[in-house]
Amino acid sequence: MSAIEIFRGLWVQRRNWSSGTDACPDGVPVPRRDRCEECDSELLTELPTGDVATVSCLDADGGAMAKLASLGILPGARVRMVQRYPVYVFRLGWGEVAMDEGLASLVRVRRS
Repeated sequence: MSAIEIFRGLWVQRRNWSSGTDACPDGVPVPRRDRCEECDSELLTELPTGDVATVSCLDADGGAMAKLASLGILPGARVRMVQRYPVYVFRLGWGEVAMDEGLASLVRVRRS
């Protein structure tokens, strides 16, 4: 898969999610903030250092959604918390991502 195909796929996902649809491009329901009370997900900011989790949903839209998607933070991605202070740093695939609390609090995860 080329970089252009990957970017195009992320763009379609971002467009669908920010338009308010309730499903990802594959038809899988995307939990929204008001529906997360029934599942066992938690905020990424609550994940202890060293723990591994899977991204379950994003409470973002517009620019925040685009930023998270461009970093590869999408439902199904596995992350390992590396550092919590002064910024949140977590391992995603072969790289590490750093972000402030505002952006990290938009990501909900389930512990693995």
